[in-house]
Amino acid sequence: MDYLSVNKINHLYWLGRYQARVGTLLFYMSDCYDKMIDGSVIDYKKLCQSLAIPCTYKDEDDFMKNFLFDKENPDSLCAAANAMLGNGMMLRETIGTATLSYIEMALATLKQAKVSPSPVLCFQKTIDYLLAFIGSCDYYIDTPQVRYILACGTTVEMLDMYLRLEYDDLHIEKMLRKLLMATDVATINMDSGELSNLKAQLKIIERGGTADRNALLRSAENLFLV
Repeated sequence: MDYLSVNKINHLYWLGRYQARVGTLLFYMSDCYDKMIDGSVIDYKKLCQSLAIPCTYKDEDDFMKNFLFDKENPDSLCAAANAMLGNGMMLRETIGTATLSYIEMALATLKQAKVSPSPVLCFQKTIDYLLAFIGSCDYYIDTPQVRYILACGTTVEMLDMYLRLEYDDLHIEKMLRKLLMATDVATINMDSGELSNLKAQLKIIERGGTADRNALLRSAENLFLV
């Protein structure tokens, strides 16, 4: 196995987290746009509370504009996308230029959405490039641990987002299983207590019970020591 430095592991983990955050939020915000077109009101204050970010927006339109596209806002989707690219750039030699290019194209289409009369179409292109990035990682990256560490970042972020955005139990269970599969093979520092808590919650689900979502969220956020 190729040696992976602590610094490289950190960038791989956060690349996985940021690409999952961007992708999940784009799916969610695309649905919000559709609801707005149909005349529904978006409860952006509740969304900010769910994401544990400050609600500094004047109204719904201000939220949709600045939460998505304000690169100076550290909580924005744009800021997450820039962080995704920043981590990817530090890993060019590890993941390959072709794989990195999908992240670059995803960010480019997200910027196009800011000035597009149909931003949802650009969102879909961004999502497509992120999915292509995941496929390219699986196909072109030969070092298994690189893929496993990326998977740790991706699955922990998706579980985190699913819990915050109140996805149904089937989504939560599916992502919890994927996260635990990733922890079985990845050489990355983990908190053994939080890992045990996640496994205990899965056992509750397997026995027909209901997982403690707050406990899952805490353990997911504190699982990896990077």
